[in-house]
Amino acid sequence: LDAVVPTFTANLTSTVNLLTAATRVGCRRIVLAGSLEEPEALTADDVPSSPYAASKWASSAYARMFWQLYETPVTVARIFRVYGPQQRDTNKLSPYAIRSLLAGEPLRLSSGTRAVDWVFVEDVARGLLALSRAQGVEGSSLDLGTGVLTSVREVVEQLAQLAGTAAPLQFGALPDRPQEQVRRAD
Repeated sequence: LDAVVPTFTANLTSTVNLLTAATRVGCRRIVLAGSLEEPEALTADDVPSSPYAASKWASSAYARMFWQLYETPVTVARIFRVYGPQQRDTNKLSPYAIRSLLAGEPLRLSSGTRAVDWVFVEDVARGLLALSRAQGVEGSSLDLGTGVLTSVREVVEQLAQLAGTAAPLQFGALPDRPQEQVRRAD
């Protein structure tokens, strides 16, 4: 509950402000960072799985609206699970697991069964640049990922093997998040 308003402000309010300003000045292209967490389509039965997912889905809806109503040249890049160097949020799976493994500390994890499309940060950067130059993508949402699903458990076990440590992997110590998306990039 504490994440609702800050996420709304950080993602949705900032997106609407950006789209409004860019439309007024006649920006040539906007590439918004969407997320694999946003529902592909929202029907009465589809509910975003978190405040983050809701804010990203709503941001994408605003992008489509700005394209339709104001011809704002906007494209949404639905970015899948990014990993790579210099990740700032050290609570994300990869930096958390690597830090804990290297320190020999136990990893407290969910069941690890969620399958995710993992994409390297440099590939995301190349994809965003390509979308900024591509013709005919305005008003659309496109996936940035690999198209390959790998479970959280597989990633953590591979990291443990690479680290050469026997730190305990405590799968199931944390609950799985409800309604998480399992989708591969198209």
